[in-house]
Amino acid sequence: MTSAPVSLQEALAELLADPDLLRELHENTAEFAARRGLREEDAQALAALRPQGVQVTAWVGGHKVRELIRSLYPASIAVADTLPQARPLLEYTPVGERLDSPAAVAALGRKLWDMARYGIGYEGGAAAQLRRLVTLRDLIHFETLRYEVAAGPAHSRAPATGTSPPVGPALRPGVLLAAFSCVVGDVRRHVLNTGELPDIGIGIDDRGGAGDGDGDGNGNGNTVAKRIHYVLAPGSGDRVRSSRIPPGLRDLLEACDGTLTPDALARRVGREVAEITPALERMRQRGFLDLPRPPGAE
Repeated sequence: MTSAPVSLQEALAELLADPDLLRELHENTAEFAARRGLREEDAQALAALRPQGVQVTAWVGGHKVRELIRSLYPASIAVADTLPQARPLLEYTPVGERLDSPAAVAALGRKLWDMARYGIGYEGGAAAQLRRLVTLRDLIHFETLRYEVAAGPAHSRAPATGTSPPVGPALRPGVLLAAFSCVVGDVRRHVLNTGELPDIGIGIDDRGGAGDGDGDGNGNGNTVAKRIHYVLAPGSGDRVRSSRIPPGLRDLLEACDGTLTPDALARRVGREVAEITPALERMRQRGFLDLPRPPGAE
């Protein structure tokens, strides 16, 4: 089956991303061209390129992309450097992706997180390695969420609050909630400042397992002893703010979808209106919440 036609530049980019395709090009240039919808004269021009030159160019291009990823996910890659089994993640080179916007970088981060979650194994026996692996997943998740917030509400995976006018407290556009196995904000600062992972405690159960945050920051898999909750929000300019919050406040903010009046919200979290009103006002003042009605009003 012939794929959609490609240009000479696109075919060259494909060769640079995968130099092994040169063998296919040289063995049957006409078939290579037909399979890609490439003009045969363009395929002949590509076949005339020196393989060594293509391989060197591909290596240089891949190295530049990997260095860019290192600069975009500095704490994550620094920790990955300490894990021998993380080599596939360190060598990952996206093909045909432009990492020139927060949304694109966030999409890259989700791929890195999938690799850290499913592609890096742990065979047991070394608690320190397990801590590093769990912390790597947390750091990738955290740094990815920072780009999701920076990308703006249109690209955010924050839950929609509906199209009806809100009747109660609602998370402001772009605000995200997440949970981690460690105090990930402090860990990230420490790694960036020292290049080393601090000696930290993480939520590892007594079977040697650890909670892996999913896309929403919720635990899955093994039981975790403790989860550390954060709220992330747009700051001034292109900055992203992140704050650690207690579990009770996480539950309250998670219920703030704009569809519940303060009275209904208090019932949802098992509190009195008078108990949640100060917290709602603090969250409003910090720019995490919109309050269409004064706290406590029905």
